[in-house]
Amino acid sequence: MPRILMLAPACYPLTGPEQIVNTKLVLAGIRAGWEIDVFSMMHGGYSYPWETSDIWQSVAERIVYAPQTLSERSPSRFAMEIWGALQTGCPTRGAAWAAWAVRKGTQMARSRHYDFILSRSFPAFIAGPILSHRTGIPLIMNWNDPWPPSAYPLPYGKGRNAAFSRSERSILGRAARRAVWHTFPSERLRRYMCPYLSEDVLGRSSVIPHVALSELCRKPTPHDEDCFLICHAGYAGEDRQLGALCAGIRQFMNNHTEKILLMIRTFGSSIGNLTKLAHTEGIGDCISSVNPMPYEKSLDVLAGSDCLMIMEGLWEEGVFLPSKMADYAQIGLPILALTPKSSEVGDILRAHGGGIAADNASPHDVAKAIQRLYLSWKKKTLQNEYGSSHLYSIFGEDTVMKQYAELFHKLAEREHRTDDFCDRPAQQAPGNFK
Repeated sequence: MPRILMLAPACYPLTGPEQIVNTKLVLAGIRAGWEIDVFSMMHGGYSYPWETSDIWQSVAERIVYAPQTLSERSPSRFAMEIWGALQTGCPTRGAAWAAWAVRKGTQMARSRHYDFILSRSFPAFIAGPILSHRTGIPLIMNWNDPWPPSAYPLPYGKGRNAAFSRSERSILGRAARRAVWHTFPSERLRRYMCPYLSEDVLGRSSVIPHVALSELCRKPTPHDEDCFLICHAGYAGEDRQLGALCAGIRQFMNNHTEKILLMIRTFGSSIGNLTKLAHTEGIGDCISSVNPMPYEKSLDVLAGSDCLMIMEGLWEEGVFLPSKMADYAQIGLPILALTPKSSEVGDILRAHGGGIAADNASPHDVAKAIQRLYLSWKKKTLQNEYGSSHLYSIFGEDTVMKQYAELFHKLAEREHRTDDFCDRPAQQAPGNFK
């Protein structure tokens, strides 16, 4: 069975999307037989309140947390960042965690004999290549989002016109050269990011989606309200094009002479923006909010609705695979995705069904999508027509773990043939890691 060192600065407890994605992967890996250690840090900001659960006990036992001072804002943290920059050659926030991970990983590798390093998110992008160079352990880099943030698609980033700092160029270059393989949760993100790394990365990369877990599956349950209930969990800030949503609801309501019983329920962060816009559009009665709750409890609330909503930003291209796609596949209800015309979410729903993707810049498209789902709900055919339970076959742990097993086998075969995982010249690590 593979022996894995995962560099996941955001992991258990499940307080945000990145933490949820990584924690679920660790648990799936443990059950697949991985011998795994996880380097992480405790975070202060929470999208989901922290609540312990027996499900995650085996994950908690595998995590090695960085010193708490590395996640606090304090003069000592500032001093440690300077130290980390000198050690790694990367004068950027997060260098202290990276330097700690390299030092700790080098120490543990002497006795653990890892087969692979999995780098999951920044600042692991700094630590992974240096640690791989220092120990000779093959590195697999994962990119859940475009990096650095300036590379986000327009208009929130600069897209293809992004100008990177010297430190960012160095981090991308090391990652491209040192990693034996790169993984992405979506094909769109893979093709978007590869030019930032190097063109040959396309030939040594693959798409492995976020994982859904069987024990987190929820059976849809009837709700008490006599209305069509659409539920959304997570961030609902102004950049999510809430204006198009509210204007679309208004159009939908205006297209009916009878009284429409529609409720959009959301819980998470920044929900005040949605409430304010709803009142401006005169649809305040259609919007309700719920206080943030622990991740597992949120799944219970979602299961008690008729439809689940995804709200993406107005990206030029939706290259992301939202973590909610795997979460929603655990529930199986129809999905209303407000997403760019060109998007990974739209690709999935058009190819496999499970809901409707609506152009999140078009109130008319939003209204039309709600209309189709609402009429299906009235006919009591909603689940049969648009249910998403079959999407579990894409995100389920058996599927994802099989993809990782095939990847590990491929890289092991390559090692056997070449006696060298990293057949590109080893890169000189800066600072004290030379």
